[in-house]
Amino acid sequence: MKKYLLIVLALFASLASAQQSFKLNAKSPFSLALNASVVKDLGLTEDQQSKIRVMMEAFTSELRGIGSAGFSSIEAIQEHVNDVGKEYQNRLISVLSPEQAKRVSELELQIGPVDRILDHHIATKLSLTQEQISKIKDIAEAQMDQSKDISDQVAGEKDKKEMMSKLIKKSRESLDALLSSEQLRILKQLRGRPLVTAV
Repeated sequence: MKKYLLIVLALFASLASAQQSFKLNAKSPFSLALNASVVKDLGLTEDQQSKIRVMMEAFTSELRGIGSAGFSSIEAIQEHVNDVGKEYQNRLISVLSPEQAKRVSELELQIGPVDRILDHHIATKLSLTQEQISKIKDIAEAQMDQSKDISDQVAGEKDKKEMMSKLIKKSRESLDALLSSEQLRILKQLRGRPLVTAV
């Protein structure tokens, strides 16, 4: 995995407040790995889950201090967030087996934000055109904005999860509609077996 894990259901409350101030593309390396369906799919042990939760708390705490860190621009803040995310990505990988890390990469493409396919190694495998890249960025930005709206405006967790699930599905369909049949074939292989939702 060359990029830190991406947000699936919603941003943590602490990150949501940072986004309200800066509209950051803050991405948690842990939200996917601690999703109930993903935990089951990966077969994470209690020890792994515990270590991931401790790292998640440290990650969240580090990002809480962004507002008082004296950054000169939004770009500098975003660069710092990216660096922190990459650091914690490496920490997370150290807790997972190679098979689990590979599977998380597949699941990111299934249920993570659509711009995951813009990672250089994935975009290269898909031979994405500049026009496709531009449209995927638009879809991803719309997904992020709508995700934030859901997080801010929907009260119940059950309703929030349901709306996020519909948003992810809609964004994924928009993404798939941009791709050729050959690109879709390759992407299907990269996504791996479908995730079974935990009940």
